[in-house]
Amino acid sequence: MANDKVVTLEIPVSFWPFLASVHNQHNITVNTKDQTIIALDPGETTGVAEFDGLKDIKVYQRETKNIGQSYDWLEKQLDYDPRMQSGFDHLRIEDYRIYDWKSTDHSWSPVHTLRWIGAIQVAAHVKGIPLSFCMAQHAKGFWTDSKLKHFDLYPTGLKHGKDALRHLLYYMLYPTKVDH
Repeated sequence: MANDKVVTLEIPVSFWPFLASVHNQHNITVNTKDQTIIALDPGETTGVAEFDGLKDIKVYQRETKNIGQSYDWLEKQLDYDPRMQSGFDHLRIEDYRIYDWKSTDHSWSPVHTLRWIGAIQVAAHVKGIPLSFCMAQHAKGFWTDSKLKHFDLYPTGLKHGKDALRHLLYYMLYPTKVDH
């Protein structure tokens, strides 16, 4: 693991009325409160946030430089259901795009993150887990550090884990806002 630290956060009581308010305001009928959700911030170090469908979110990160070994780990994770039912209800992934101004940085590069995202997509398909994508700026723009701290959902020392947490929480609020 890139960092052996695992943080379990309990969603505070104040979060649930906030979730309901956002869902009501945007006419969202998807019930994410009871879903088991795993969110990934993919890269050579992948951030992970897992919601148990009740009240706890486990946040951590792991090294995923070796895609084959990482795929094996991911398959096992996707089988896990904190409620002992049938795997996660949803997988949210941070999307990755190559922009014009970054194209020279990626020239002749194997672009590990894109390969890893492809492996994640295959794993979700094989396991039958619905998946959605969200660009970093959407989740990070909404779930700022101050907002995470306001809800006491700010894990320290887990940069990539924190980004996965932002994607998980953004999905919980806006499950229909996806990038593709």
